Amino acid sequence: MTSTGPARVTVVTAPDCHLCADAQAALASLARDHPLTVDVVTADSEPGQALVRAHGTGMFPLVLLDRAFFTVECINLLKEMGVDFITPCVCNERVRRAVNELGKEGRLPFSIRDSHQVEEASFTMVVSWSERQKKLIPFATNVEERDAKRLVKKIPKEYKRRWGIETSFRKVKEVYGMTTSPSPAIRMAYFMTAMILYNVWQAINLTLSAQSRHGAPETTKENGYRVTMPLMVTIACAHLSGRI
Repeated sequence: MTSTGPARVTVVTAPDCHLCADAQAALASLARDHPLTVDVVTADSEPGQALVRAHGTGMFPLVLLDRAFFTVECINLLKEMGVDFITPCVCNERVRRAVNELGKEGRLPFSIRDSHQVEEASFTMVVSWSERQKKLIPFATNVEERDAKRLVKKIPKEYKRRWGIETSFRKVKEVYGMTTSPSPAIRMAYFMTAMILYNVWQAINLTLSAQSRHGAPETTKENGYRVTMPLMVTIACAHLSGRI
């Protein structure tokens, strides 16, 4: 709040954004008890675009998918539902040719057809350079952005959010006990044990990472982890058996 009047809050909204509605409801509740003025602008309006450019606002809720969902059926369904999505393109001959013809980072309209060449799905192909893979990576999306350069930087940045999920599932599988038991209790016990081991592994790596930032010797492995999951389990088993 300022000395000249109530605090002013501006909400930038997008179509079919339930989080925007939740934010407006929460602010309206606050405004009943506090000096607060709420302004609402849409993301595609001039004031909304200006705020997004000035503050680098994150993208509105969207779905991050793997290549298995790069199909006509999935893309059309997401568009019909009004859901923003990002998925890497399956690099078939048409996609590779389009990327090669573009030859640089950018965006272009693209479409794919089903196996029967009947149904079609159109989207924006965003091509971004991957420093790690040293090549251009194409993404399919319906996210709108007037500035092509901003879109090229935004899409891979947002898609990186998915990598942590993929890593966690992969690491849990490394210590998930296999069983043929039909008992839900046993299966749940195996899963919970795997989750406990995963969280212990994460805690160890976070602790070692914090220590390295405070002057301790750097012990990072090539994959970015200080201690691998197999090493941690081996040490734990040796300790429990009294060998160390």
